[in-house]
Amino acid sequence: MISSAPPCQKCGRPVVVRFSVKPETAWSTVVLNRWRTICAGCFDLEAHKAGVRYSFAELEATSWSDRPEPRKPYKRKR
Repeated sequence: MISSAPPCQKCGRPVVVRFSVKPETAWSTVVLNRWRTICAGCFDLEAHKAGVRYSFAELEATSWSDRPEPRKPYKRKR
């Protein structure tokens, strides 16, 4: 299935959960300018490896069924 969500640059899966972390310094400590988009699972794994304590804030998720229908590129001409 083709997804319109941007892929995680670490694992390649679609990023369907948008989030921020508190404290804000945790993001720069974990990501270290390696990735622009990273999924929550990969962020959690990297934070665990680095020993960084954080909490998710402003979580927003989109399921595949909530996404809009793909537009039909070929319309019948009259």
